Amino acid sequence: MGRESILVLRYPPDLSQRDCDLLDRDEKFLGSVVRVEGKTSRSLLGPFGLANLRCQTFEIRDGSGRCLHRIKGPSSKHEATLIVADPRGSEVGAIRRPDLGFFGPLALGLGKRAYDLEGGGQRLGSMTRRFMALGARIYDTSGNQIARLSHSQTWAWRRSHYIIQFFEPLHEVLRVLAIATAVWVRSTARHAAT
Repeated sequence: MGRESILVLRYPPDLSQRDCDLLDRDEKFLGSVVRVEGKTSRSLLGPFGLANLRCQTFEIRDGSGRCLHRIKGPSSKHEATLIVADPRGSEVGAIRRPDLGFFGPLALGLGKRAYDLEGGGQRLGSMTRRFMALGARIYDTSGNQIARLSHSQTWAWRRSHYIIQFFEPLHEVLRVLAIATAVWVRSTARHAAT
């Protein structure tokens, strides 16, 4: 997964067994994302916040089913953060919502939202998405776009696809955070549809 310029996250219509397959651009199976703890939550923030993944844990698995990383949704210890950990549970990266201050609740639905992407205790870049959008953009610390997440629907097979396009070789943590972003955006989309 670390060398692919395109990753496809293919979601089946029924997410009860496996959340999604991770494929390359030629639809070769590379791995999967599986929810291992929690259930779909219905946050009062709806499509606005990270709370859609509250108390949920996912595993990013390779083609043999081995856990490569864990994605941990917000909890009482980290309300505005999506944590990516190694298989032993040590944090390797995070998607954090910056402090919005007094006008935070008002700003939730207005235009673009930005989130910090962190790894090893330092800021690696940012992720932005628009209100109710099914995609996102990832930028490095210089403001250059380095990855894009887009959504497509295959009506004939009733499947949903998220495509992550990487524009240049990336820090491995940023690649994993892009997958975590797709899991979060998908959760947001499911919440908005219910």
